[in-house]
Amino acid sequence: MLIVDDDPLITDTLDFVLGRDFNVYVAESRAQVKSLLRQLDHAPELALVDLGLPPSPHRPDEGFRLINELLALSPDIKILVLSGQNDENNARHARALGA
Repeated sequence: MLIVDDDPLITDTLDFVLGRDFNVYVAESRAQVKSLLRQLDHAPELALVDLGLPPSPHRPDEGFRLINELLALSPDIKILVLSGQNDENNARHARALGA
C-alpha cells in the first residue's frame, strides 16, 4: 500500500494503523513517489492519495497528476483519495481519472 500525503501526522497515523496488515510505503510528494516506485519490484496494489501535494498543497493539481501517473505505471492499481479539500468537483474529477 502506498500512502501519499504531505502531512506527517496523517502518514504516520495511517502507517501505524495499516502497517500491521499491509506493507506500507509513504511519500509526501509526486517526486518522492516516482523515486520510491523506481526502487520497488512491483507497484503497490492500493494507493491512498491526498490531492493537495507540494509544491501547491492548497490546489489539487499535483494529486490529479499523480493519479494519472500511477494508473499509467500500474493500470490495475486501486486509488482512494483522502483529502481535506472538501470539493465535490475534485471528487468527481478524481473518479473520472480512475480513482
